[in-house]
Amino acid sequence: MGTYWNKRKNVNELYVRSRTRSPWLEKMDGRLKALHIPAGARVLDIGGGSGALAIPLAARGCEVTVIEPSAAMREELEKNLASSGAGPLVVIPSRWEDVSPNELGEPFDAVIASYSLSMVDIGEALEKMYACCRGTVHLFWFLTPPAWERVSRDL
Repeated sequence: MGTYWNKRKNVNELYVRSRTRSPWLEKMDGRLKALHIPAGARVLDIGGGSGALAIPLAARGCEVTVIEPSAAMREELEKNLASSGAGPLVVIPSRWEDVSPNELGEPFDAVIASYSLSMVDIGEALEKMYACCRGTVHLFWFLTPPAWERVSRDL
């Protein structure tokens, strides 16, 4: 999985292009509203990708930390952040499994893991999410198989 998202071609084909279409943008806006995360909240975005949730939250005044292991996704995040005018983000270039709760500091008001649950030990990963959160944990995954079957094959 890690090598898949480190390839710029894969990020462009399956991630970037689809996220510039209006239906996807409307869905993300609705998703953000449904989270009810207030301005100023401390938010952890695990597998934040290109910043689809992190950047709008930062623009609303949230203090956002993004865990993102893929260099190609971090490049996309930096590009999107620069063009957004949103406030700064803390980006940790690591897999969630390799992050120590001590390096994250104070507990977060909200933790988000959006389509980033392909961890070896999901139980341990979830326990760590709850341990570093004093508020709500939001998990997004697929109801049906994703359109990008190549990711599933890599898993």
